[in-house]
Amino acid sequence: MDIFLNMSTLSLRGILDTSKLVGANFDDWYRNLRIVLMHEKLIDVIDKPTKEAPSLDDALAIEAYQKYLEECLTAKCIILASMGSELQRQHQDMDPPQIIEHLKKMYGGQSRTARYQLSKTLLRSILTANSQVGPRVLKMIDLIEQLQKLGCILGKELSQDLILQSLPESFSQFIVNFNMNKMSCDLHEMLNMLIDYENQITSEKKKGTAMIVGNSSKRKVKGKKKFKRKPTAPKGGVTKPKSKEGNHGEGIELDEIQEIDEPTQAQDCEIQVEQPLLDVLKLTRRLSSSVVDVQEPITITTLARANE
Repeated sequence: MDIFLNMSTLSLRGILDTSKLVGANFDDWYRNLRIVLMHEKLIDVIDKPTKEAPSLDDALAIEAYQKYLEECLTAKCIILASMGSELQRQHQDMDPPQIIEHLKKMYGGQSRTARYQLSKTLLRSILTANSQVGPRVLKMIDLIEQLQKLGCILGKELSQDLILQSLPESFSQFIVNFNMNKMSCDLHEMLNMLIDYENQITSEKKKGTAMIVGNSSKRKVKGKKKFKRKPTAPKGGVTKPKSKEGNHGEGIELDEIQEIDEPTQAQDCEIQVEQPLLDVLKLTRRLSSSVVDVQEPITITTLARANE
């Protein structure tokens, strides 16, 4: 087990060996240094102020202080080993916190430039309507965390406001609910809530599209409905009747009156007024179209003439 831990420690320290501090790469070097010190549980050496020597009467305090000095020596060796020769010479007589503070003063301009670029990208982040919310918000969270490492702490509420302001109009209901309910969550929990809301919007849009397509297909199958007009009487006059010839005096049938227009209240009144006139015209047409043979009456004188 000890051999495995030693191999793991050596592999992590190799990160600093491949990218030693030369000045221009201070940000990358400092990030790698913190990774190695966290792995070896020495990060408090550079993050916390230097401890003072305790009194000689407290044996436990002296023992803890001796352990602290050993940790400082290990951290100092790691830091100096990851520098160029000129930087080693400048910092060899300093403690680990003093070394880090001096390096920040030397290359602080780079940190300021990096902070400006990060804040510029963060404040101009806008989520378009067609892009996914997950990768974009995750990128904004990464920018916020990088700014915090450079000493620019935005706070949880301001960070949430920046994320909400970057959302498109389709997330307006989410923004209202989030602010009204005063939800208490970190940035990553907020990211999960946004992803769930986006999935809900997407599913609702798909359902709406499917319903529209289904309705249109049904209309195509059934076709257009044909509306039949109700039979009505003509406005004025009658259609020409068809007569059937037969023996003398046999009945003559008239055809049905053809349809002309849809009924209205005015037409109904007109039909009621002209109905007696129509009956007279029908009777006149029947009489004129019939052929009636008038025969002479049979009497005794007529029979006598026939016998002669």
